[in-house]
Amino acid sequence: MKLINMMARLLDDNHLTTGKKNTEATEKIIISNHALWADVIEEADVSMHKWLAQALSEDLAAPCVYYELADDKGVVVAEGELAWPEAKVVLLTDNQKKISQPKFEQAGWKVFCVDTDVEQVKLLIE
Repeated sequence: MKLINMMARLLDDNHLTTGKKNTEATEKIIISNHALWADVIEEADVSMHKWLAQALSEDLAAPCVYYELADDKGVVVAEGELAWPEAKVVLLTDNQKKISQPKFEQAGWKVFCVDTDVEQVKLLIE
């Protein structure tokens, strides 16, 4: 029940920020079709919640949370808040940007921050 309330709240927040109203049926479909989003929303940094609400409403694939980029020796060299490893796309918090952005870029990843439009990320991971 906690998860359903959390996702409903994010959907309500999305309505407030985008003006798009979700019907109750739409919300149930979104929740049931995105079981992976439960963990994402629960584990992600609070600063990402508005972005995640929009990503959820745009039917974006669920990302990995707290992705660690390792070098050839297996040593973690950078961290990303949200990542789509198959597409080499990562979303960083403001705190991660300074240290992690150059490392991800050197490894061939596309790097974005929380102020990035969801549509821009969606185009790269589909």
